[in-house]
Amino acid sequence: MRTIKTLFLFLIIIGILYNCGTKEPTEILKFDPAKGKVIREPEGNERGYWVGAPGIFFDKEKELFYLTYRSHTHEYYPNTNIMKRGHIARIATSKNGIDFTDIKEFRNEDFNSSSLGRACIIKGDDGMYRYFMCHDNPDETQWVIGVIEAPEIEEFDPKNWKPVFTSGKATKESLRDPYVFSHDGNYYLLVNIERIKWTASPDASYEEKYEGVTVKRSTGLATSSNGINFHWQGEVFAPLESGWDSDCRRITSIIDFGNKFVGFYDGGSGYENNHEDLCALVMGSEITDLKPVNPEIFLVKSPWGTGSCRYVDVLRAKNKLHIYYECSREDESHDLRVVVREIDI
Repeated sequence: MRTIKTLFLFLIIIGILYNCGTKEPTEILKFDPAKGKVIREPEGNERGYWVGAPGIFFDKEKELFYLTYRSHTHEYYPNTNIMKRGHIARIATSKNGIDFTDIKEFRNEDFNSSSLGRACIIKGDDGMYRYFMCHDNPDETQWVIGVIEAPEIEEFDPKNWKPVFTSGKATKESLRDPYVFSHDGNYYLLVNIERIKWTASPDASYEEKYEGVTVKRSTGLATSSNGINFHWQGEVFAPLESGWDSDCRRITSIIDFGNKFVGFYDGGSGYENNHEDLCALVMGSEITDLKPVNPEIFLVKSPWGTGSCRYVDVLRAKNKLHIYYECSREDESHDLRVVVREIDI
């Protein structure tokens, strides 16, 4: 009798372990933005002040985390009608992925730009570190993506910036918010394709320029065998005509789960919600064939302010899952947060 009970208990334990081990990737990546730890706060306490657009990189050799992020403000440069916008981009390092120390800082004037966007870091097979970043041109009409490389991250120099695509442009639209990951010896660069219909001249005031403007944002793909020379593949994830993500579908991170890719994307509908995106999950067997996961179940929102939760970047390191994201606060500014949990995937 005791043997039967022992066997029965053993089978129950095996069943529990099996179910844990076969947990769906979408369930593994679900998180509550309210439970994240704040790691950076915005410069102001109202809508339009953000700190975020994170990109996370783990250096296995040094066992250090490197975080890229930017600060956005609605303040104007003194004696001008020019808004500072995304005026500072920083790189920070950490041993635990939670407590970060800034080690590099870039400003708009370093790139002769009107705003700095999202960035990310990779280490190539040649041992060189590469900082992919984007910035707007001075009249705010087009974004471009470039790269800075150096043998050490602390040596990144804006003077060494060069465009990612040899022609300077891959499409007629703006390209921004680079995200690079490697898989099976290849590098994949996901970018935000931004199509803007202007309603005012470039020299109009900030408010006049964006009055009635329409924006469509989708995800494009470029590939590389060495992480240096990228070849444009085209648009891979575009908004539909209607729905909560009808104006924006920007993939912000991807994880390989063996037989499928799962990641996060930002979505929004209407320019009035621009910069206040929500996020959801995508999944597919190929990078070029990612589909949204049911947003009724997996839509992620902040419980505060505008509800915005965006630019989610996810990393597996040291048997832990690290999820970094930009999150709306009660005053509608955005802070930068991280959720870390132990998980065997």
